[in-house]
Amino acid sequence: MDLSVTCECGLKTQVTPTMCGSSVACDCGKAIQIPRLSELRRNAGLPPVMVGVADKLQSMLVDGLLPAEVGCVSCGSPTNLYLTCEIECERMFAKKPSYASYFLQFLFAPVWILGATKREYDNPEVHGRELVVKTPIRICETCYSKINLNRETCIRFMLSNELYAKLLARYPNALVVWETALRRSNKAMDTKGSIDAP
Repeated sequence: MDLSVTCECGLKTQVTPTMCGSSVACDCGKAIQIPRLSELRRNAGLPPVMVGVADKLQSMLVDGLLPAEVGCVSCGSPTNLYLTCEIECERMFAKKPSYASYFLQFLFAPVWILGATKREYDNPEVHGRELVVKTPIRICETCYSKINLNRETCIRFMLSNELYAKLLARYPNALVVWETALRRSNKAMDTKGSIDAP
């Protein structure tokens, strides 16, 4: 990433994201204040915030840009049918004491400790975040009828999409979930095979 600040004299000085908020000396001798990272990125022609592939896919889904392909992922023929898949990248989980440890504390601990332990047991610490990304795959009815729909097949189809492949590389142990029925896209297909909004 090419980030720099420009001095009043016109000289540019290369900086790194870790230098934000500090100052750097220009070759002319003046001190240049380094702005926030979002401003540095904007000045370099980059988006102010780095967006992860999961966020980008979720945004594309909301904007109606998925599935991105026009043709069937297997044979390439134009189709407005798609298979609904999801990649469960991360799941939240609760961490609480086991029932056995809670029971032992109940037997041997003073009463005032029991209240704190009960609160901890009833209100467990929640860790992680919920990150499930929808990854629709465009596929024609003919190809769909010939495939054996399983995790490996879904992953093979997803790897043909650059963003899906990046997401799978980022979360190699992710759970892949799919629906068994094809859905029809809300977009209309013209005779050239491209998809136009209705």
